Amino acid sequence: MATSKFVLYENKRRFYIVSSDSTDALHRLLRIDRTSPSELDVVEDDMVYSSKQMEEVLKMIEEGNRGSGGLTKSQPFFGIAGVSNGPQIFPKGFIRFTAGWYMIVISKKSPVAVIGGHYIYHVEDTSMYSVTYNQKVENPTEEQRLMTAFRQVDMSRNFYFSYTYDLTSTLQHNLTQAGRTSDFWCYNDRYAWNHHMITCAFSNRSKEEDERACTKSHWVLPLVYGHMDQASGFSTIYYTKKLRGLILIPTELSVLGRMVYVTVIARRSRHFAGARYLKRGVNEEGNVANEVETEQIVHEANTTPFYRPTPRGSDQHATRSPAPNYTSYVQYRGSIPVFWAQDTSQTHVKPPIEITIVDPFYTAAAVHFDNLMARYGSPIYILNLIKAKEPVPREMKLLREYTECVDYLNQFLPEDNKMIYRAWDMSQAYKEKKRDVIGYLEDIAEESLEMTKFFHSGPEPVSHIPRIDRPYRSTIQLQNGICRTNCVDCLDRTNAAQFVFGKRAFGHQLYALGIVDSPNLAFDSDAVNMLTQMYHDHGDTIALQYTGSALVNRVETYRRMPHWNSHSRDMIENIRRFYANSMLDADKQMAINVFLGIKTDTPITAPTSSRPPLPVRAPTNRKRLVKHRAYQAWYDPKNLQVLFPVDECTSALCEVVFSNGDYWNEYYKPKIFTSLGKHFTFQMTSTLRLPGKTTHEVDASPFVPRIGGGNVPPRIIDGVRRWMSTSTRGVGNQVSKVHLTSEGVDKHGHRAKGQNQAADAKNATASAEQLAIETVVARLMSPTVSEEEEAEYQWYIEQYQGLLTSASRAEDEDLEVYCSVIRTATNGGDEDSYASNSASAADQYDEKVYQSYVQSVWDITRESGGSTGLKRNPMSRSNVSLAGERATSFFHANNMAAGGAGGWPLPGGTLPSKFNYEKWIAGSGTSRKESASELYNLVAAQWDTTNCGGGVWWSTAKTYKNAITNELFLYTSADGYIRTGQASYLANAQKEWAWLNQTGMRNSQGLYNDGLDFTTCANNGQTVWTYNQGVIASGLAALSAATGDKSLLDVAEVTLDAAFSQLTQSGILKESCDNPAMGGTQCNHDQQIFKGILMKHLQYYLDMANDPVRTAKYAPIIAAQASGVLHYGMDADADVGSVWYAPNAGGSVFQPQASASGLAAIVAAAKYGTC
Repeated sequence: MATSKFVLYENKRRFYIVSSDSTDALHRLLRIDRTSPSELDVVEDDMVYSSKQMEEVLKMIEEGNRGSGGLTKSQPFFGIAGVSNGPQIFPKGFIRFTAGWYMIVISKKSPVAVIGGHYIYHVEDTSMYSVTYNQKVENPTEEQRLMTAFRQVDMSRNFYFSYTYDLTSTLQHNLTQAGRTSDFWCYNDRYAWNHHMITCAFSNRSKEEDERACTKSHWVLPLVYGHMDQASGFSTIYYTKKLRGLILIPTELSVLGRMVYVTVIARRSRHFAGARYLKRGVNEEGNVANEVETEQIVHEANTTPFYRPTPRGSDQHATRSPAPNYTSYVQYRGSIPVFWAQDTSQTHVKPPIEITIVDPFYTAAAVHFDNLMARYGSPIYILNLIKAKEPVPREMKLLREYTECVDYLNQFLPEDNKMIYRAWDMSQAYKEKKRDVIGYLEDIAEESLEMTKFFHSGPEPVSHIPRIDRPYRSTIQLQNGICRTNCVDCLDRTNAAQFVFGKRAFGHQLYALGIVDSPNLAFDSDAVNMLTQMYHDHGDTIALQYTGSALVNRVETYRRMPHWNSHSRDMIENIRRFYANSMLDADKQMAINVFLGIKTDTPITAPTSSRPPLPVRAPTNRKRLVKHRAYQAWYDPKNLQVLFPVDECTSALCEVVFSNGDYWNEYYKPKIFTSLGKHFTFQMTSTLRLPGKTTHEVDASPFVPRIGGGNVPPRIIDGVRRWMSTSTRGVGNQVSKVHLTSEGVDKHGHRAKGQNQAADAKNATASAEQLAIETVVARLMSPTVSEEEEAEYQWYIEQYQGLLTSASRAEDEDLEVYCSVIRTATNGGDEDSYASNSASAADQYDEKVYQSYVQSVWDITRESGGSTGLKRNPMSRSNVSLAGERATSFFHANNMAAGGAGGWPLPGGTLPSKFNYEKWIAGSGTSRKESASELYNLVAAQWDTTNCGGGVWWSTAKTYKNAITNELFLYTSADGYIRTGQASYLANAQKEWAWLNQTGMRNSQGLYNDGLDFTTCANNGQTVWTYNQGVIASGLAALSAATGDKSLLDVAEVTLDAAFSQLTQSGILKESCDNPAMGGTQCNHDQQIFKGILMKHLQYYLDMANDPVRTAKYAPIIAAQASGVLHYGMDADADVGSVWYAPNAGGSVFQPQASASGLAAIVAAAKYGTC
């Protein structure tokens, strides 16, 4: 049972965690005792419950714990990251700060990639819970110090996990080795950074492999720390979207309709992890510093999972067969495996390098390379990029020691298994202007690839059969061996070299998939440019984690194509790196040690002597010491055997794809309606948001260089065009009009021209003709579709058409609720006749309400001088005060009623009986408060924390959380507290602002977009409406008045200032739909009133702020809006239109809503505008 949803319940005695599968049909229960201050008691219920059974169990638990407070639902979350309490290792494997236990859960996630239908998630936020209730801490200072250090490791950046895919292992291992069972999930603990927090309560270490541990898959999740980047192909123009340490490049490659995904995964090892100068070389267990495994996956998404249906006509009885569309290439980087360090006690930009321990037998390096062969197989290809010539020897010391190390160890290996060692001074080669650095690296990469190969889940394409340079491969291909790359820091030079290796492997992967006709990819093509950007992001992330700064030298540097600002950028990055290493590394190292559960006996400080001490050994969770072998037989003979045999792995691959279907429920979510536009895969592959694409650019090949000759069509297209312009083989230009089947026969039973004689003779020519390019192209360009398939497809595309033809934007039942509200507001009516024409009745009533409001305010206007006088002079302040009171009352009543009717589920489908528009407008203050309180409670009950962490839903469909709904709830809550003094109103206002402030709905320009994307909980980037900018200001002002926090006013003015600088023309507000005369869309009824709502809430903002300085700031702006309404917005009949910034130049619309909007601006100007 694969679980993806968790809910935490608690009382004073226990935590109860309920886990559910993605369909919410099956559940499990976990109990954690909270009464013991020293022992952790975790009890798992092995029973799998249905939804009804789980409800009964929770009810029984609540009844049985009434004496201790019952049962409280605390928080839904997405997985247990661990149970921790500090750097001391206990027998059960949990760690302690000084007292008490802590549980870390994933409270927010976002999908970032999909591999074989399995989602990969990025941890966006975590929560920590104290397990022991009212734990007494004897040393609070030390407890707080360790707690602070633990939280310095930001778990909301660069941590990744998956519910159904083992992210700690490579694709080749996952598809060719048995891993996950129904209860246990065996993962590679080397790359699980929360390993020490999860293994002791839910672990069962494998006896066969020391590097792999098994855990209860339905409770805890191994977290990978590093980098992940997925691109769904490439295009001529692509953009980069940064998301909290994660880089996404959603672009599209369509090669004759074939979609290709490229994924780069970096897994950082938890062994010997730390900061740059404090973790160098190797430790006694053979673990090196800055160890990172990089995997490059290229696959064609013909089918979602790792399998495909068995081909038609096959003799196989299985319903699945491995999809031959997945390839993977793995590289490795790590510090030089000898004992060395750098003295940072003195201020040196480049501290001297010292060999701290000279071991003539290189025992630590022997353990390291033996471990590499056990994990990746043989051969080991070593690429050493450190300097060979220096005025003052620094790196040269390491070069000499590393070379002697490899030579010594190699002499004892068999000839066929010797390590290949390539030492090349990449820095010196770059300084020599005539040296081709990238070209030389490509030669090395090709040599390495020929030795280690790469993983391919199927045979080569049949198009490779005529190839004469090498035999055709009819089986899967496996990677045996690894390329180990290093420089001094394993950052700049290493990343450039790994990119070249990745580029070379990329060409071979595309060639193995049949995408390109040659593995040689040209630089400056869209495909290689995209891969270059991916490796830049990969290198920057690894560098930031290890040194605190991004890469200094990039691929363009070694291609001798540096950007114009590269020198200044390199200088800044060097300064950042020097500052981080000198000032911050000690705290950073302590935080990593606390997070990983490493106990250090001495404080982490810089060495004081000129000879640095041996780095502190990082103990692991293994219950054994490293056993060194003999000096000559330093390796395990088993590791020299082929690690991934083809026959065994082929059988295992078939078994895995036949039994593994965990992805289905999570990927498709069968019980949840998800529109195609919000599906993760659709958003990645969609090109709708890509700017600047033209038809010519779309047709251009992504494998053709774009420097010099421009967009050159690929040769394969030229070949097809030449063929289509001729009439060889008797097919000619009419081939596209002939519908050919796989047998070369059209739907009428006639054979194609040029095939009759061959078919009748039944000789070999017929087979050759069917495989000819003409026949293949004709069949692909004019395929046949059976009537059954056509009918099924038609049903598929029409099954949800009813959703698009609904009478309102909500569902039909919401429309019925709205009609019921209108009936109540109008004191009833004929039920049958009203139901027959509910939509038109609602429209008539809305029109009546607006007309009533406009008339009530306009009557006051005429009393003060008539329409003619109004155009010349603003309304008098005394008369406008009365108009403003009526306007404010109407807006409150109308907004509250419309919100309740159109969005929220109301008791019995109607508004409370006390509510009545006439009573609201003409009633007393007490009746208004009672009605408003009832409406408010209905809206407050719709607060939801299960999606995006909080917020009020826009409608009962519960598919959208937008800005205006939550801004109004913020203002109403704060204003309710000011009017009534009830603490619940203030609590709701503070809760709303805390959530709204962190959602990201306010963009980088300071303006609020329409709302959140439901799938990612990020800003959806939709239209910036004017009214959103005003309502948030009044809400913050009300909250400021309620709490006395004046800083909220400054926050509000960031948005107000942005609105009046960016959403105006000549200083007058302009809605995005205010220019239909210029080809734009016309504002609908709602949008016509948005500017007036902004002005009304700007007035509320100044009322609540009560600050003369702020009033003086916005008074001219308010007056300008009123002037625009009076001079440009009115027509000859004194009606106010929707456009204020020009005299009817934007196609102004004269309707009651537009008039109410303009009058709201005049009311605000009457109170605060300048004369």
